[in-house]
Amino acid sequence: MTCCAIPASATEQDADAPAQFEPLPRRLIDEKNQRLALGMLEAMVRTGGGELLRWHISGYLDQRSVEEPIHMCVVGEDGVSRRHRREGRKRRLESCFGDVIVTRRGYGE
Repeated sequence: MTCCAIPASATEQDADAPAQFEPLPRRLIDEKNQRLALGMLEAMVRTGGGELLRWHISGYLDQRSVEEPIHMCVVGEDGVSRRHRREGRKRRLESCFGDVIVTRRGYGE
């Protein structure tokens, strides 16, 4: 598989990052959360922070799918040429931050 670099300017989803980040600090300053035990506080930050990181991973993978080169023919490891291209193939991946959906092109015979 060939990897392609994604320029930092191409990650359009990063423009929405502040909106994704804001709920966590709001929860931290919420009066009902001011007396949380450390373990509960850590769990809240781990959950909110993990979702933010999962969101970034998902956005990065979405951008990679947009930047993926189009090939007229792909030859598999089995030596078979695949010329039929299918757009929008979706696959669930389990990242360390949670599940993400990857959209790719599929090639077949």
